Amino acid sequence: MRQASSTLSEFDTLSDELRGQFKAELATLPGTCAAIALKAYEDRIERARERRLLGEYAPWLMADLAGCDKRTIRQGAIAWLYIYLFVLMTDDFIDRPDARDPNELIVGALLLQRGLTGALERFPAQHRYELTAALQEAFDWTAVAGIRELTDHRGRVTPFSQDQVRSTGKKLAMLRVCALAVASASDSLHVLADIDAFIEFFAVGLQLLDDLTDFDEDFQAGNWTMPLSKIVECGYATISPSVSRVVSRNELLALMIVSGAIESTLEEAIGSLRNAREVVLRLATSSAPLVRFLDSLISTSQDLSVLSRKVRERAVQRRGATTPWYDWIDNDTLAEVENGIRVVAQSS
Repeated sequence: MRQASSTLSEFDTLSDELRGQFKAELATLPGTCAAIALKAYEDRIERARERRLLGEYAPWLMADLAGCDKRTIRQGAIAWLYIYLFVLMTDDFIDRPDARDPNELIVGALLLQRGLTGALERFPAQHRYELTAALQEAFDWTAVAGIRELTDHRGRVTPFSQDQVRSTGKKLAMLRVCALAVASASDSLHVLADIDAFIEFFAVGLQLLDDLTDFDEDFQAGNWTMPLSKIVECGYATISPSVSRVVSRNELLALMIVSGAIESTLEEAIGSLRNAREVVLRLATSSAPLVRFLDSLISTSQDLSVLSRKVRERAVQRRGATTPWYDWIDNDTLAEVENGIRVVAQSS
């Protein structure tokens, strides 16, 4: 989950207070576990360029959707952050082999235990069975989606069916855990079905934007996400896993443009985000900050899609029989598209 947009700035004070409280909780972990957990958390904050992580806003967004009094959910929010940090550390262990530390697996298990214990303690006794079943389902979805990504798309190109597109969002099914912790802490279980629908659409849109904005990092890691797979599907096999050659970021970006990979990925993402927005508006407790956040994501994504299409059409018109594909677009134009991708990243 990436850093969050300034459209959520009204939650900054709450998020900062929660971050401070969570760090204090991490400091109480036994032995060297505290230092390892705190370092992992600080590293993620630093990589987000000191901006708040979207997961730190999640409790307040879920509370807004559920119509909760935000003062009642703080302990549920802390339980969520334990689980969230566990997910971040697991992602890093899988995606960043150069930075792997086996100690983090042990500490991650401890964080997961703390988070689950904190969440389960807040489940009302009369709803504990159904909430525990929903919690298990969220973990099942996340595990299956993670393994599917590794088996289907790590080091190999597999076309993305609609089922696989939906599966990408299930990597963020942990947002459901946040919703469960918040709703159970505030007696707002009646809106969980609507929140589940929102999360399903929102997670797909957000994950596709994440795949698009992290295209170079995913390529270097051999993680063939939807935008990268689209390049090869469109006949540009010069970057397929079977080809051993160095590809610069500019070459890769040019391929994403001329193959239409940016546009097709954004089309899927925008459709999912619009569906998520409709769910929010359907709720009687409709969250104005969340609507603004979704509007910002949709708007910046549409702008990037229009720009990419115009650049692609110009490039196709001017290409010559002897011109390499990476020379179809000049560096200034590539920089303009790169900036559009950066704007989307900052919005999400």
